[in-house]
Amino acid sequence: MREINAKQLEWIENLKCERLSDDPINEDIIFYFHNKRESLVEHLHERAIVEEADNTSAYYLVKSPDDEVLLYFSLRCGLLYEDALTGDMVDMCKAYAKEIPMTEELEQKIKDFQIDNSLSDQELDRKLNENYEKLKYQEKVTRTDVALNESAKIKVVLNTMPAIELGHFCKNEHYKEFDKELFNSYRLGEIIFWFKILPLIEEVFKKIGGQYIYLFAADEDENRTLTNHYKTRLKFDDQTEWGVNKPAYDNSCRFLCLRMAEALEYKKTLISNFNVSEEDII
Repeated sequence: MREINAKQLEWIENLKCERLSDDPINEDIIFYFHNKRESLVEHLHERAIVEEADNTSAYYLVKSPDDEVLLYFSLRCGLLYEDALTGDMVDMCKAYAKEIPMTEELEQKIKDFQIDNSLSDQELDRKLNENYEKLKYQEKVTRTDVALNESAKIKVVLNTMPAIELGHFCKNEHYKEFDKELFNSYRLGEIIFWFKILPLIEEVFKKIGGQYIYLFAADEDENRTLTNHYKTRLKFDDQTEWGVNKPAYDNSCRFLCLRMAEALEYKKTLISNFNVSEEDII
């Protein structure tokens, strides 16, 4: 059987996912939470309750039916942006579209751009054509006759994308009851992300509008183990052209994002092929 089975679904559905502030008992049981990343545990103990009260972030506990904490995560509103095209890219796009003459200098810059981004000829053509269309839109909507310098803190960008930040995502290493045989090669965080966190974000997006989920991966080794986990298991991407405001707290972390529409499509595939074994693949 390839699809997720009834026993697996029952285990997932029996998990409780609730706001930290929804149950007074939560303020006590979080002190039984343990993880080798001590900073994340300290944050849960010292900051989560304060940030819940201020509503700067929403903290959630995923608990077993007997109230043992498996994992905690936090969510907050965010925004991604697309920078306006400037400088060489403007001239490269115009020359490629034959709007201005193609000089040897611009031709070399296009070749350098192709090499720097590891683009095939077809990918280069698509990228420059896409940027040219963005440029036309940019020129159309930019009112050069009106000064809009309201404040030095306001940055004009080409576009913005509504998003939610997955701020913390940490499992309780004291929890030993995860049935690895029931879930084959899947990991606890992976199960919780696809079947608890994603549906929660989907419901929020239905009410306020949203397109992306993003996070900052706090890798501690040169192999980027955590980043690779998010990319392979949770389908986040670090090859994105979107910009984001990153707080100093996350300065050493890697920005990753996931388009909600793509996440929902992948989840359908995941459910349909949840129990595909290596033998089935071969």
